[in-house]
Amino acid sequence: MARVRFRPPPIEPTAELVWLLLAAFSEQFPDALDPDRESAALDLAHRLGLGAVIGARLRTAADPIVLPEALAGDFRRAHAHSAIRTALLERTARQIAENAQGRSIPLVFLKGFALFLSGRDWAGGRPIADLDLLAPEEGAESLHAELRSCGYQAQDNYGNEHHLATLVSPDGVNIDLHFCIRGLSFEGSRWATWEDLRNRDALLPAEGYPGDCALPNLSTQTAHLLVHGLAHHIWRPHTYPLLLLVGDLQELLPDEGAWQDFEREFRPLLLRSVNEPELDAMRALALELKAGHVPDLAAPPPGDTAVLLRHILAGYLDETYGRRLRTRHALGRLGDAARQGRLMHYLTRRVRHQRID
Repeated sequence: MARVRFRPPPIEPTAELVWLLLAAFSEQFPDALDPDRESAALDLAHRLGLGAVIGARLRTAADPIVLPEALAGDFRRAHAHSAIRTALLERTARQIAENAQGRSIPLVFLKGFALFLSGRDWAGGRPIADLDLLAPEEGAESLHAELRSCGYQAQDNYGNEHHLATLVSPDGVNIDLHFCIRGLSFEGSRWATWEDLRNRDALLPAEGYPGDCALPNLSTQTAHLLVHGLAHHIWRPHTYPLLLLVGDLQELLPDEGAWQDFEREFRPLLLRSVNEPELDAMRALALELKAGHVPDLAAPPPGDTAVLLRHILAGYLDETYGRRLRTRHALGRLGDAARQGRLMHYLTRRVRHQRID
């Protein structure tokens, strides 16, 4: 029987770890934490990036949540910082939309910012690191050049086979301008493009933004997030926090019925890129945490759901395991490109967009 592909080290299910997972992802907020564990809980919340999520719950809970000020104040500050960051992303998105409108280039907002625009950002608590946009390929390259002429700086990095070299706005926002959605295929082996989303009637208008701006419908957003997390970043759980994916899925697919409806259409498409046991383990993890059950991290041997959670946590907390994962990721990218007949395309894109001055 197929299993998840990773073998993370044991993770001790400390009181503060279990409390944080329930505080971030359980439908029922947990009971008070032992005061002796509060300092450790704050440190771990920072390392796992969960402070803003818990801060949002404190702000939006129907019934007041009473926490010691040391905890509550820190979580509220993390939430405020996340809200400021989102406002900065909004301003940058509007500037880019105005530039695209001037060149008649359609745009689609992706991932975290699309969740925000669709009202699925966990009541304002979901951190959004950067701005991801999709455009037709020629339009993407034209817009990339236009933004550089307006003061956006291209990072000294490689572009790749699905987006151009990362730009940094004058306000310090990272922008990835995509011309396809890596790993999501509707037709054969070709990755989904702006034209594919339009032809499938999978786009919703981005209300209030100038020009031809859209976001994927919720099912397509969900499929993209799953591919992004479980195919692109499964070997780098700290670079795109897979704990965020847990919360995204709880928002988008809140119960077993919603999962079944979604998978009837998208499961065959997802399994072109995503390992099936890892998809099933992520589904179980999102539903179990929402129900207030933390998988038994200490069980010998643990099931796939607990192994996935160990893997995610060790990516943050175990430096040796993190180094192993980075090596595995680099080898996997080359192997995937070779298996899919994309190796030359992958290498060509990296050389073509190696550096943009």
